[in-house]
Amino acid sequence: MLKPSILNLIRALICLTIVILLLIFTINTFLRIVYIAVAFSFIFTFLKTLMKKRVVTGELLVFAAMMSAFFSGALVSGALVAWFISFGLFVSLLIIERARRILLDLSSTLKLRARVYKNGKWSLVAIEEVQKDDLIAVFPGEVIPVVGFVIEGETWIDESNITGEPFPICVIAGSQVTSGSLNLSSPIKVKSSVNGENCFIVRLIKESFEALKRRGRIQTSAMKFSQVFILGVILTGLVVFALTGDISRTTTIYAITCPCAWVLATPIAFAIVISLLARSGIIVKSGEAIERLASSNVFVLDKTGTLTSKSYIVKNVICLKLPKDGIVELVVALESKVSHPISQVILSAFSSIKPSCKVESIKYIPGFGVKGIVNGKKVIICSTLALMKLGLVKPKVRIYGSPCGSS
Repeated sequence: MLKPSILNLIRALICLTIVILLLIFTINTFLRIVYIAVAFSFIFTFLKTLMKKRVVTGELLVFAAMMSAFFSGALVSGALVAWFISFGLFVSLLIIERARRILLDLSSTLKLRARVYKNGKWSLVAIEEVQKDDLIAVFPGEVIPVVGFVIEGETWIDESNITGEPFPICVIAGSQVTSGSLNLSSPIKVKSSVNGENCFIVRLIKESFEALKRRGRIQTSAMKFSQVFILGVILTGLVVFALTGDISRTTTIYAITCPCAWVLATPIAFAIVISLLARSGIIVKSGEAIERLASSNVFVLDKTGTLTSKSYIVKNVICLKLPKDGIVELVVALESKVSHPISQVILSAFSSIKPSCKVESIKYIPGFGVKGIVNGKKVIICSTLALMKLGLVKPKVRIYGSPCGSS
């Protein structure tokens, strides 16, 4: 069965061919047959939609316009109307199908398989088949398929597409991980805390497709009005013909009153918005939610990560005892041996410094920082919170009016 968009493209091409041939040659039996066939394809589409969805569509008006033009001898006018509307429907439906394809692409991209340990061996299964308490292995570069807790290993994960957190976070044994997060550095084993069918990725896809089916208030109003409008136009054309006996007047009424443009404009807009938001990880429950968004003046966000810039910068270096150049050289020397987003920012900020220090005994402390011995000196690079965790004294300095580490 042809897609609606392809069917309308074929109609448009046939009608355009009829118009060209009628302008070059005289009307003949073959052109009349093709013309009638195109007209009845519209009424068949209308009847099919009417029986399936119980709605009146614009195809009825196109059929009426073509048939009235046929009986009035104005086949060129009827074919032009059918070509214009068919091509418009083709473009409109193509946009909607493309929006759906975005969701399908998202579905195929996110429809990952989980590496689950069952019956003494590892096997790949669909996410929906994962059960609570299953053991799952996730390697670097792979997406964490389900919500769970890390039971072995430590790594950095990127949750930006899920939580809005712009920077990678460190997870260790006992840390919770979110479905859809990207494992960046090391293999980990995760114990699933929910069934796969309830994880974020699956819900995202299901909710997005359901949102395309739910009509908003504007879309529902437009659809209801179109039912009355189309039937009213058909009735008006018949009344005009009954009163005047001039079929060309009826043809004119039908030709200029097709509501396809504004009937399709609303669902097209909603389909595009819903699909693009889904691609960005935003689930829209219905078209009504988008309508209400336009009149909203207060937005409540659950975390500041969705508003922050996705980059670190080195703003200042405050030295307590050692000279600035000496401290920076020690930091650059140690950070150059570590692969971490913050390390890369520091190295980029001081790219002109080429340390000649001897670095040894490097130890990365997951979630806290890094320490090592640089030129025989013990160096620790971490946050003030990490200093407290390590049992070290936090320096009493004030930065921008706040005690160091208090903000």
